[in-house]
Amino acid sequence: MIASIRYTKCLAMLSDDSWPRMGVLWKHDTKERLMITKLTITAAAIVLGMGIVRPLSWAAEGDQGRAYYLRYCGSCHGVEGKGDGTVSRSLNVKPADLTQLRKKNKGVFPLEKVITTIDGKTRIGAHGESKMPVWGEIFEKEASAQKEPATTSAARVKVIAEYLSTIQR
Repeated sequence: MIASIRYTKCLAMLSDDSWPRMGVLWKHDTKERLMITKLTITAAAIVLGMGIVRPLSWAAEGDQGRAYYLRYCGSCHGVEGKGDGTVSRSLNVKPADLTQLRKKNKGVFPLEKVITTIDGKTRIGAHGESKMPVWGEIFEKEASAQKEPATTSAARVKVIAEYLSTIQR
């Protein structure tokens, strides 16, 4: 009995006089589809925006790395990292050409080694005494008022090292 009532209602909806009511349903369906389409486009724009914002934040980190490099390293290693900074003439040992690190390491930038060298807290006795400042300790002292000075120092060292990876020739 219930099936027969449903069948009759379906037939009534398909009769010629029911098309205007169906049109209302189609308009509703169209509005719904339009809303879904708008939401999909908005979501896609957000996702694409994230794809753009992330590289911009990397660019900002690169700028920060360059700023730190120029502030702490540039006087010895030079603006371009070639070891020709203004202080380099008065040093007994010529600063390294930092643009050749990848080339000297078989085409692979030695990020961990560069981080360790900049940080300077880990000394390797067989390599002799380093003439370079122990930047890790200096950065920690500068960040001593912050919550995690060691983490701040490590982050600064890493940003400088990552900047150096971008100036390789």
